Amino acid sequence: MNIFKVDNIFIAAKILVFFVLFSYLMMSAFYNLGEVDYFFHLKSGEQIIKNRFIPNNDIFSFTAQSKPWLNHEWLYQVIIAVIYDLAGTEALFFIKIAVFSLSFLILAIFLLKTDWVFCFPLIFFSLQLTLRRFTLRPDNISFFFLILFLAPIVFKNRKLLFSLPLVQVFWVNIHGFFFLGPLILFLYLVFSLIGKKDFDREFYRNVRFVFLLSILACFLTPYPLETLSYPFKIVKDIFSGSQSVFYDYVQELQSPLSDFPQRASYIGLLVFTFLCLGFARDLNFFYPALFVVMAAFSVNSLRNVYFLVPAAAAIFADRYQSIKDFFLQKIVQKQGYALLRYCFLFFSLGLCLNMFEEIKTASKGGRSYFGDDENIEYRSDFLSEDLDSHPHALIDFMKKEELPPRMFNTFNLGAPLIFNFYPQRLVFIDGRTEVYGADFFSSYIKASQGNVKQLEELVEKYKLQGFIISYLRDYPPKLIKVLVDKGYVCVYFSGEGIIFIENSSLQNYPELASKALDFSKVSPKSPNLLETLKNSQPSIKRPFNVGYVLYLLGEYSQSKKYLDQVISIEPNHALSYLLIADIFYREKDYELAYQYCRNALFFKPKLARANKLLAKIYIKTAKFDAAREITQRYKVDFDELFEEVNNE
Repeated sequence: MNIFKVDNIFIAAKILVFFVLFSYLMMSAFYNLGEVDYFFHLKSGEQIIKNRFIPNNDIFSFTAQSKPWLNHEWLYQVIIAVIYDLAGTEALFFIKIAVFSLSFLILAIFLLKTDWVFCFPLIFFSLQLTLRRFTLRPDNISFFFLILFLAPIVFKNRKLLFSLPLVQVFWVNIHGFFFLGPLILFLYLVFSLIGKKDFDREFYRNVRFVFLLSILACFLTPYPLETLSYPFKIVKDIFSGSQSVFYDYVQELQSPLSDFPQRASYIGLLVFTFLCLGFARDLNFFYPALFVVMAAFSVNSLRNVYFLVPAAAAIFADRYQSIKDFFLQKIVQKQGYALLRYCFLFFSLGLCLNMFEEIKTASKGGRSYFGDDENIEYRSDFLSEDLDSHPHALIDFMKKEELPPRMFNTFNLGAPLIFNFYPQRLVFIDGRTEVYGADFFSSYIKASQGNVKQLEELVEKYKLQGFIISYLRDYPPKLIKVLVDKGYVCVYFSGEGIIFIENSSLQNYPELASKALDFSKVSPKSPNLLETLKNSQPSIKRPFNVGYVLYLLGEYSQSKKYLDQVISIEPNHALSYLLIADIFYREKDYELAYQYCRNALFFKPKLARANKLLAKIYIKTAKFDAAREITQRYKVDFDELFEEVNNE
């Protein structure tokens, strides 16, 4: 047998690239749990098992206690709580691996109905779009179930079709996106009738029967009426705009058309899928309807982006033969088509090589972090938590020290606090936006931004005795400066977070009182260590956060030390240059302010705050034409800025 025959070359390449693809996928799932929301799910599942009851009112906070709470993820929470109890954190990674491996295996089978060299780039870029969601969340079970609902339609398989009602029973108790399953079947029932000459009436009748069973399956949940009304409530809230504050401030709810790393891949997938539908010979109108629905669903928020992937795979698998026939007849003909296959072969091998290099790098990899004592801690990324997302040192402090019961906490800190301290401690807020409501969340945002009146109202209404602020997921809020100005005492401060206690409450906690902090004495370790730090390339998040807080508090000399440390480790960190530039500006050293501001803009040219600061420096140094040019470019009113500078 001639191993160099064309068919053998393509078969060998196919085996190689798909082996590397799934190795890359599994490697990605093995690294870092990422977000901290799984802490809440673990504790909720633990409580359901312990009490043998699924609560329908909030039990975890003191601000929304006893308010209605529809826990439509209870079964997922019970499953991961059991797995965690039996095998620990490491076992949770295997849930990620199983869900995403099975999902992409089925998608690959969808696409292998076509020619693999043309479908492989689609799988690769779909995987890149999905990687950001490789976290431990019930959304990913919905992603998998969506693929299962599409599979019988793609393969016209009756056995798969009749398994869907059982899938729906699990889905309705695992995640709120359960409505997507019946919706897929409904779209098929309505649109597949249009313009089909070779319509399979028996399969259509089967789909209709399974659709009815899937609707009935939605009632097999502890609170069926509330559960079934949930999707309609979400749609109503979206169109009414009543929940817009969440979409403005919760990152995963923001638009994928905003500035996020995979925006180009997402838009590219939208355009590609739309173009596939342009090859309309023998088109089943179910697929255009599927595209419209899933495009609208995915464009609604960042967390939904990857739900476009199964629809794109199903549409390409259906349209491939029409696309191929069109190219053979109108564009390239037979020889050109063969050449095109070779081009895609080399492109696929290039993508394979890129993944292989990432696998090699990751296998050696790990990250260094600044610990709470500012020593460098090295952690492998394999089967580990991302320390840039998990506030371990802050939690450890809270376990050692007794804090007052009614403490404000930041939004992303709610889940870790619930996991570590419930039922002994209730939280102020956590990630369940539907429990707290838009009005409460808006009050929380305003207080975090330093609105004194809103802060005082929250303190009075909820009898707050202190504040626990974590800034691993966000920049340190202006609230910190307000609390210092109002006389709250800082008892804990690190790159992970900061804890303040109200002065009168502190009298009942003498141990905490002894830990009161003087910000003017906060300083990083000796700069002589920086060469060692640079070699190990630690994450700069913690020293930057400390420097940022000291900047907010006006401790400029101490702040510069931390920000200089950040720049020594990561010389392209634009925000550190900007903060130092602003410090020099406030100290009236306009020459150094200009130098640091230009450095910030070199690394991030569109940084609005840096451009505004540069315009202010130009005004201070009487370079009015240069200042006016910047204000015109960024649509800032020059006269207002000029007046602002003169009033400083």
